[in-house]
Amino acid sequence: MSTRHHDPPARRLITVDEAAMKLSLPKSTVYMLAKAGKIPGVVRLSTRVRFDDAVIDAWIAAGGSSNVEAGRQE
Repeated sequence: MSTRHHDPPARRLITVDEAAMKLSLPKSTVYMLAKAGKIPGVVRLSTRVRFDDAVIDAWIAAGGSSNVEAGRQE
């Protein structure tokens, strides 16, 4: 009997445009917050910025995005 190794499910990466829509923020603000480390799930691919969709969704569900929108730091 052989043991099969299963790869973990691939995470879905979203663009800055998609993250901005989810967070109801301008793209420029999303870039600024990502650079400042205030948004979780940032994935840098060379010069491109992407976001882990599941991490962003969990952060929104936990109320993290409302703290950023109100200008508060978590």
